Amino acid sequence: MLFGLFGLLFPDCVPSLPSDSGYDTGDYRTVWLQGLSISCDVFGWTYEITAWTDSPDNPPDSGTLTMQLIESGYYETHPLPAAVWSDETLDWSIVLDLERVYSEDDLVAGESTLMPCTDTDSGMNWHIELLNDDTMDCAVFGTEPSLMGYPECSVWVVSE
Repeated sequence: MLFGLFGLLFPDCVPSLPSDSGYDTGDYRTVWLQGLSISCDVFGWTYEITAWTDSPDNPPDSGTLTMQLIESGYYETHPLPAAVWSDETLDWSIVLDLERVYSEDDLVAGESTLMPCTDTDSGMNWHIELLNDDTMDCAVFGTEPSLMGYPECSVWVVSE
């Protein structure tokens, strides 16, 4: 199953973080989330994230993806793997593959998930955060992104 998340629209805004966060909230950032595609089947989820940084020698330092089931409130947070630079598209590509498992004993952050694709039918939200050089960019999207509790992040609109 492939979701219609290819045409995400992002407002161009700088997140306003709490003053004690340690991250720069000024106009200069070194990382920007550019796009996302999500695919899901019986074997699991694949997230392909594109990001831009101020230099091809300055990859995103780290990042997380949080998935939330609205109805139950269950959520998982997964670390993002290392970004790969593309000379062709002049951006960073991050691919997170999560294998579908059926027991909490088999759940491994960054590798597997308990969430089947059908959970999107009852409503899901997502939060993505990328960090780089003490600056960050983040976005929320899904059925009810305000429930994610990240008011400092851009809200991405999902187009079908």
